[in-house]
Amino acid sequence: MIKYEIIKAVKYSGLEKDSALEIIGIKPGRYYQWLKRLESDGWAALSDRLTQARVVPHRLRPEEETELISYALKYPDLRHKKLAHQIFRDTAHFYGPSTVYRVLKKYQLIKEWSRRPQAARRFENEPTRPNELWHVDITYIEAGITPKGRKIFWYLFSVLDSYSRYLISWELYPNMKKGHVKEILDAALFLSNTFDNPPRVLTDNGGQFRAKTVEEYLRDLKIEHLYTMVAHPETNGRIERFFRTLKEEGLVAGSEGPEVVRKRIADFIEPYNNQRLHEGIDYMIPRELYYGENLDLLKRRKEVKGKARLKRMQLNRSKESSVVGANVELQHCFS
Repeated sequence: MIKYEIIKAVKYSGLEKDSALEIIGIKPGRYYQWLKRLESDGWAALSDRLTQARVVPHRLRPEEETELISYALKYPDLRHKKLAHQIFRDTAHFYGPSTVYRVLKKYQLIKEWSRRPQAARRFENEPTRPNELWHVDITYIEAGITPKGRKIFWYLFSVLDSYSRYLISWELYPNMKKGHVKEILDAALFLSNTFDNPPRVLTDNGGQFRAKTVEEYLRDLKIEHLYTMVAHPETNGRIERFFRTLKEEGLVAGSEGPEVVRKRIADFIEPYNNQRLHEGIDYMIPRELYYGENLDLLKRRKEVKGKARLKRMQLNRSKESSVVGANVELQHCFS
């Protein structure tokens, strides 16, 4: 080994180390680095190596990687972030989202995804509890086709709790009459039992929401009405995101008629409210935050994360103990 021979040559040359190194053409800093490695880890440490840690303390163990792959196959529609939190819910085993992503990419179990730009600014005065702020909005839904082949659109009115992302009430209408706004809010107030302590309501600037009768209705119920910024739909982005998810799932577009479409919407909302992990609320389920269920999950997740990291570090380092022990006997050779 050339480095080992150079160290011996300098030591037994009879010259000052710096003079010997100058003759050989080796910089002193490099020589002393080799010498330090030799004295601490033995001659094997002098071999050329990549600039990375010999021990990777937090590397996944084989059985963990196998479990992760099995869950990726079980939940093929979940991306790495949601999959990590779904595994924790099912097994109490914690894997960081970045770790999950690397394994899924390694086995080609994930598709590349271009991130959409974030909203220019978040909604000010974030709610701190359920039924403090509601988002109310309307979106069109393809619900039929005329005999001449033209699409028929119905309109989905919805009320979403901002804090929990729980969809409180919704209905599909053939038009966008202002009276439907009062109907959908009446249903939300009844289902949430908040007539005596109503939330604030955030809407866009559409004519249905600015109608005089709607304003009088809200004023009579002592409901504070907030409007989105002009030409800035991101202000109401939480319900806009719900509509986009609904349509991206492909569960509402069709020409079978409004009753079939209404059932598809209901079939989507039930798991959305009660089963689906939501990124915007730290991968909790909307129902959990809305009704105050399973709130200790975040604390348990943090505790399990720390224990998992410590266990991986201990096991991975123990694998290297035999290699380190084999070099101990060589540490005294040049003392």
